[in-house]
Amino acid sequence: MRFQLKLSIENSNKTLLPINYQYELSSAIYKIFQSGNEVFSNFLHSKGFADENKQFKLFTFSNLYIPKFKRIDDRLQILSTGVSFIISLYPIETFEPFITGIFANQKIEIGDKKTSVQFTISNIEKLQEPNFESPMSFKTLSPINVSYQATNKKYAHYLHPEDSRFEELLINNLKNKYIAYQNFINEAISLADNFDYELKIGKNIRSKLITIKKGTPHETKLKGFDFSFTLKAPKELLKIGYYAGFGEKNSMGFGCTQVVK
Repeated sequence: MRFQLKLSIENSNKTLLPINYQYELSSAIYKIFQSGNEVFSNFLHSKGFADENKQFKLFTFSNLYIPKFKRIDDRLQILSTGVSFIISLYPIETFEPFITGIFANQKIEIGDKKTSVQFTISNIEKLQEPNFESPMSFKTLSPINVSYQATNKKYAHYLHPEDSRFEELLINNLKNKYIAYQNFINEAISLADNFDYELKIGKNIRSKLITIKKGTPHETKLKGFDFSFTLKAPKELLKIGYYAGFGEKNSMGFGCTQVVK
């Protein structure tokens, strides 16, 4: 299930948004979830959908679309009357009764201790589901994060899409998400043990370094990449990638894509 949310600015004198707003937007989304259903919000925050080794939230969101803005140091001055973004959730059957209506007219604040912007969700539109068929082409709406953790290294290495390890790790991540959801609904795994897959990367690849919790003891830098790609894989994996996000850190605003025809 996927929605486009339009946000209207509450105070025209306060329009400075931090460039690194992903963590704050994620927190605002969790607050909306909690206002609609505290049990569901706590489930996502503390447990999520789990396989044997990892937990997944199975939702993602895009970057903010700001029609007109000006960059001032580490801030974005919003020059338009509003902004929009996409929130995408999987699975449809579980989330739909809960999600429908909870975003309407909600007020959210996005920012840090230095500046913040208050918005009202003025419109929410459910987007039509694409026809999933393999192969399928996508373009990022927020950067894709894929990492590799070497056994003798303290920190993970964020992989470029053209790295030889990127394709396999991306596919394994999709498989693990699918297994985690299957475990949650107590259904047998329908994926074949071995299947063909192929990732073709477009030419225009742009890296993006995003700082999470900037200026706090918990400050972290995450690296992702914006690019277009075509993926051949089982439809189940294409669907979970589209709705839950490709790669890692999806609930922090990574891995949201749109279908390219």
